[in-house]
Parts: sequence; structure tokens; C-alpha cells
Amino acid sequence: MSPKIELDPVTHIYRVDGVVRPSVTQILKFSGLIQDRFYTEESRQFGIAVHKACEYVDRGTLKRGTLHPRVAPRVEAWEKFKSEQKFVPKGIEEVFYDETYKFCGTRDRRGEIKGWNAIVDIKSGVVQPWTALQLAGYAFDFYKDKSIGRYGVELKEDGTYKVTEYRNLNDYNQFLSCVSNFYWAQNHGIKGEK
Repeated sequence: MSPKIELDPVTHIYRVDGVVRPSVTQILKFSGLIQDRFYTEESRQFGIAVHKACEYVDRGTLKRGTLHPRVAPRVEAWEKFKSEQKFVPKGIEEVFYDETYKFCGTRDRRGEIKGWNAIVDIKSGVVQPWTALQLAGYAFDFYKDKSIGRYGVELKEDGTYKVTEYRNLNDYNQFLSCVSNFYWAQNHGIKGEK
């Protein structure tokens, strides 16, 4: 029987069969790789709006007249990326749980690029170095053999996009070391920064 995965959309806390589990992002923050103290509430809300608009595009439900002028060029960039890279989404905003390593996450997109399996993370800001490990975490439960393309897609304000592909298989080991550190600290009562 599959575990029951719940995500609280406000607190962004994952529960699996009622047990709180860390997210990929929480693990990377705990490890000090994601420094979000410079992010503002405005930038967070903007990112949410861009992601939601791209989700509507992929589900075929976007009402173009409702797009905010700052969001519209990012949507145009997403559509260009899909067309030019021949990206076909197979999973949209997929919540998952890795039963082996006990962490959760939400993949922006899982699909195919030019016929090859791919996981794509949509960025409304600049792609960061830690995106490589984020995507490795997102790939764990679905592609145990790690034969999947991992892509960070930066959607720009001028309607263009930048793709960063991650091929280093060591990213998986690096991510697992972050998971191990997270659980070691938790088991010893050590709390990370909020």
C-alpha cells in the first residue's frame, strides 16, 4: 500500500502517514546551501505566481488576460522553452516521498526533452549552484538508476530563458550526505536555522 503524503500549502510541511518528513529544500537549507535570508515576501509571492501561471499553461487552463505584466514574459519564456526544447510534461507539480531516505518534495515538472526522461525546475530568478542537488533529490524516488536529465530553467523578464543542465552523478552523493547530516542532527537534538 502506498504511503499517504500530505503537504500543507501554507506551512509547506510534508506528512507521510501522519509523520512529518523533511523536504528537499528543508534539507538543503539545513545544510547551509540555500541562503534564503535575502529573499523577500514579494519575491516569494512573485515566484509562486510564475509557477502557477506555468502550471496553467501546461494544464491548458491559462486565461491570458489575467496575467500580471511582470508574469507574462516569464510565461512566454516557458512556452519558448517547451517549444524549442521539445519538452513534454508527464508530471506537473508532483508531490513525492522517497521511502528509502525518508524525504519529500514537489517536482516542478517531470517529462521528456527531445524524447529523453527529464526533471525540470522552473526558476523565476537566477538558477543557483544548489539547484544541481535539488534536482538530484527530486530524481531519487523516480529514477533509481539516475539516467535522467536534470535541468534548471531560468525564466527571464525579457521573455527569454536560460537552461542549465546537470550531469554530474556525484550530485546524488552530495545530496545524500545532506540527508544524512539532517537526520544525524535531528537524532541528536540539533536544530538548524529557521
